[in-house]
Amino acid sequence: TWASDNVAVATAQSGGVITAVASGTANISATLNGVTGAAPLNVSSVTLTSIAVNPATAVLAQASTLGCTAMGTFSDGSTQYITTAVVWTSSALNVASITSFGQVTGQSPGTATITAQQGSVSGSANLVVESSPLTSLQITPASATVAQQTGTQFSALGTFADGSTQNLTNSVSWT
Repeated sequence: TWASDNVAVATAQSGGVITAVASGTANISATLNGVTGAAPLNVSSVTLTSIAVNPATAVLAQASTLGCTAMGTFSDGSTQYITTAVVWTSSALNVASITSFGQVTGQSPGTATITAQQGSVSGSANLVVESSPLTSLQITPASATVAQQTGTQFSALGTFADGSTQNLTNSVSWT
């Protein structure tokens, strides 16, 4: 269980997601089976001035996924990833759906604007879902040898009927 001892400064949600409410200090704690750990959180008085969504433009295959991030710029010029602290929306859910943590899934061919918003500040990205069907997948490396108790990274590159390609590593089912 996550908790804040000063909800006027910060609130705590499951998974350790903390939301700053106002400047000040709060102690954030986590408890499991009667054992508690805690850490102080200082919330500064800077304010969010802009949000940049990354990638700013993207092309997706139908049923493929893409992780978006939100980078906030604050009144003192500092920047910070705020991906889990924004509200994500899609202008066309029939084209591209999006989760509360920025994971986009291509639904059908078309275009959509993906927006990250916190309060009155927002940023957006343009997304196109391919109408061209997937024709092949290239797995790299083509073969690999690894020692026991180690691992290696494979990737999947999709080629579409129109000749375009897309990294589908996080969209394919690995078996």
